[in-house]
Amino acid sequence: MLNRENKKLRKRNERLTKVKQSVQGKETSASKAQFNSTPKSKANAEIRKLGLTPKTVPNSIERKLIMANAMIAEIQTTKEKNKPQKQSRVVANIVSGSILRKY
Repeated sequence: MLNRENKKLRKRNERLTKVKQSVQGKETSASKAQFNSTPKSKANAEIRKLGLTPKTVPNSIERKLIMANAMIAEIQTTKEKNKPQKQSRVVANIVSGSILRKY
């Protein structure tokens, strides 16, 4: 009788720890996705926040959103990398950045 109760409690503990780990994994992946998202996924998220779907929005507007998000990402990365450089050189690095080449 005692052995059976012990086994039951062990199983319950295993299930709870497994659920807890999966919930923690989802939280960290969601926070990572927010920081490592691409300009296109950010544009799609902005469109969805407005209650639209990316397919219903005209391509020209979607491209403008993607380009704006790419510019913002490029400015942020260039700003972090090139703090002590002159202003003109920083602008040149933004325009010729690797993120903007993709889009």
